[in-house]
Parts: sequence; structure tokens; C-alpha cells
Amino acid sequence: MDDIFLNNNCIGIFGGTFNPVHKGHIEIANCAMEQYPDMEKMIIMPNNLPAYKNTWDIVDSEHRINMLLIATRGYDDILISDLEIKRGGTTYTYDTLMEIKQANPTIKIYFIVGDDSLFSIKKWHRYEDVLKNCIFLVACRNSNDEEIKKYASELMDEIDGSDIRFIQSEPIEISSSELRRELFNSLDNEMYLDDEVSEYIFDNMLYGCERND
Repeated sequence: MDDIFLNNNCIGIFGGTFNPVHKGHIEIANCAMEQYPDMEKMIIMPNNLPAYKNTWDIVDSEHRINMLLIATRGYDDILISDLEIKRGGTTYTYDTLMEIKQANPTIKIYFIVGDDSLFSIKKWHRYEDVLKNCIFLVACRNSNDEEIKKYASELMDEIDGSDIRFIQSEPIEISSSELRRELFNSLDNEMYLDDEVSEYIFDNMLYGCERND
């Protein structure tokens, strides 16, 4: 178990495929830390194989970690963890939370998700136990604020010990899947991608990209 899980009392975990990481992800991570200052470190944790997404177009974990390391340069409180990748197999959030809490039973965990993930939470493996073992921080992108807040309230009424809160951030209106299509079609992505991440993608010909120069 990495020291970051043992030596901190309160952490944020931001999970996902990060395929690729974009500026919206970093904005959410920063806003979460600003708005919940008891969070000592933000840990971005790429999945190995997500349980509820197609996996055919997910690039190798080494590339995804390298892009995350590039995108988070200069952010001392944002760290990258390969915990789920090392565990292998299908990634379940419940397993990750239990592994961390077994090593550090008193740790407080904020788990960052998008609104789409909250709406699909009942499909997650042992979702009730997931909600009982961390504080969900929801970053809204597409959904009506009142709709997502109503659903969060219903979940908290239903599941004793659950705690669902929200992150206020300036949304970047693109998903990683949309960004992959733009990269494949050689469209301008400067608004969404760190320049060095973009360079890495083209240098390694990820997502079907090829240099034209």
C-alpha cells in the first residue's frame, strides 16, 4: 500500500479511465480541493478495466499514467496512483475503498464522480457499501442541478450513512469519448487538452492520431 494512503487523514480519490485526461478533469480536481480544504491530497486513480464501460478503445495503462503525470506537473497536492491498475482485472470501487480502509481504518475519503456516475450508481458493485464508506463529491456537467440534487437526497434517505455533496466548477463541455473522436479527425483540441498531453498523444500515435508535419 502506497504511503499516500497511510500518511494522510483525509484524501480525495478521482477515478476514471482518463482516456485521455483533459483540462476538465484537472479543473474538477482543483475545485474539489479548494472547496473541501480538509482534503490533504487529491489522488487521481485510473481504472484498470472499468466495469461499466466498453474497453476496446482504452489505451494502455502506461500511456494513461504518463498523460496524467504530464497534466498534473506543478500541482504538488495532486498525485497519481496505479493502485487499481496493479490490482488488475475489472475495477470495482468497493474493492478499492476496502483495500485503503483496511490499511488505514480512520482515513476520510472523498470520492469524486460526475453526475452521470451518480445516476448510474445502482449498477455499481455493492453500491450501498460504496456510499457508506466515502463521501461522494459530484461534479455536474450535463444534468439539471435540481434533478441531480433531488436524486442525491433520495439516495441519502434510502442508504443510512451515505453522504453526497457537490463540487461547483466551470464545466468544460466535452467528454473523453468526444475528445478521442476530435483527435482521430485531427480537429483543434487546444481548448480541452494540455499542450504537452497533446504532444504525447501525437508522438505515440494514440487514438489513431498521426502527424501531418
